[in-house]
Amino acid sequence: MKIECTQENLAHAVAIADKMAGRKESLPVLSCILFDAKKEGVSLISTNLETGVEVSISCNLKNEGKAAVPSQILSQTVKALPKGNLVVESVGENVRIISKGGSVLLKTIPHDEFPVIPKTTQPKKHRMEKQALIGGLESVLFAVSPSLVRPELASVYVYQDGGSMIFVATDSFRLAEKRVAARLDMEGAELLIPAKNAADLLFALTQAPSDTADVVFEDSQLSVSAGDTFFVSRLVDATFPNYKEIIPSKFGGEVTLLRGDIDASLKRARIFTHTEQIVELETDPKKGLLSVRASHGDVGEMNDDITAAVEGSPIKIRFNLSYLSDALPFVKTDSIFMQFGGENSPLIIRGMGDQSFLYLVMPLNR
Repeated sequence: MKIECTQENLAHAVAIADKMAGRKESLPVLSCILFDAKKEGVSLISTNLETGVEVSISCNLKNEGKAAVPSQILSQTVKALPKGNLVVESVGENVRIISKGGSVLLKTIPHDEFPVIPKTTQPKKHRMEKQALIGGLESVLFAVSPSLVRPELASVYVYQDGGSMIFVATDSFRLAEKRVAARLDMEGAELLIPAKNAADLLFALTQAPSDTADVVFEDSQLSVSAGDTFFVSRLVDATFPNYKEIIPSKFGGEVTLLRGDIDASLKRARIFTHTEQIVELETDPKKGLLSVRASHGDVGEMNDDITAAVEGSPIKIRFNLSYLSDALPFVKTDSIFMQFGGENSPLIIRGMGDQSFLYLVMPLNR
């Protein structure tokens, strides 16, 4: 194998492939990035058997061939090389990279056992805006359960609703739902993407130089192509709970306030919650205030009164602080609309006038 490329192009491909490579695998070749150089094109490939990625690289092909190089060493090396033209070639059981003013020699691993990246048998591709797919994933990933006991809760749930693609995640204490405009002709199809795989896909999409993404899904596999990057992930075979049943239809109080005000108040409260992460919210409809309180015996206490439009009955209720603050970056409007169901009912957070994002968080027991 011998190719000529720029350091910039190689670094871009290696960064994506390194993200998907296995770590501490029993099969050493899974910890490698495979150079696959053939006349049809040159690609860098990696897989951890959960996800796989193939990144095409713009270069001049001199000799066809394959080489599997340990991912972490390759990534560190390419980042440290000077910008400009490179020559990457096989030399016996090694790969040599020649740059301006020097060269490096990297040990390889036999590539015969490197797995084949599975390609879908479904001929129909669904094209959508790449940014819509990014927005859907990043807006809910934070709410996925960290436990693998229930695989469906450790996944991002995706389905079609009319002209919208719906992304949902929950850990049973909170729930995030994001609607993006996209019609993929997937009525009736429900996808469960494992959280780690969804995060890998999100990373690959943010790096891909393309405005659109082609999505193909089957019963057990999701494939996404965007620009020079082809990504594949297994899907979870499980049933996501009927989350709409827990979304309240009636509320005892409603508050509208500036997102910046509640964000700043929660950041101050974090200082005083210590490790317990408990914050109390209290509404005062007469004074038009939302009070945020936090205290800890070893630290002290704080009380913020935030000017807000408050309707309904007064409510005093406690929440996990992180569960409140985690959602704020994904509210894209300047004002936040909060709907309180009562002392033992969930709180709903939306952007004012924005129906695309819904966040539900359960209160803490007294």
